[in-house]
Amino acid sequence: MKVNIFLFLIIIIYSCTHDNSDLPLVDKVSNQIIFQTAGELKNEKQLFISGFGGGAVDGLNKLSIFFYCYKNLSLQEKRELIVFVTEKFLQNVNENKEIRSYMKGFPFTSSNIEISIEFKKHFFRPSVKEISLVAIHQNKIAYYNHDNDEKFLNEVFSETFEKAKEKLITK
Repeated sequence: MKVNIFLFLIIIIYSCTHDNSDLPLVDKVSNQIIFQTAGELKNEKQLFISGFGGGAVDGLNKLSIFFYCYKNLSLQEKRELIVFVTEKFLQNVNENKEIRSYMKGFPFTSSNIEISIEFKKHFFRPSVKEISLVAIHQNKIAYYNHDNDEKFLNEVFSETFEKAKEKLITK
């Protein structure tokens, strides 16, 4: 656990102090969108960025952002949160005119982003029975819990992004 916190602090310090002038413009703009989204979600939903990335093969085709959440939420609230975060991230990406010329396809959809939210309680994982991580990848939202040894994640169930939104509308 101390190693995770240490690595997280190193990444934050490095990104705050590193001279980004040597980065390609697509990376600078992508990072700007990612950190804008992270800042908004920290203020609105108390989410803390734990990682980020992207992929560009013949054009930008993937952006990723990962969070920690220290709230105790129900399954429905976790679904609401991953849908909200996905829509916020997509909105920020698609509204940014500067990134469009680098994108492989416009607009970005839930197939073009990866988001994970790990739910923790004061730097400790939830119990084995609780959903401890929710992630969206390739338009699929997956819900995970930890095994008894807390070494591996087990997928409990998954649903498409559209199905999750539908469940929120009909609740």
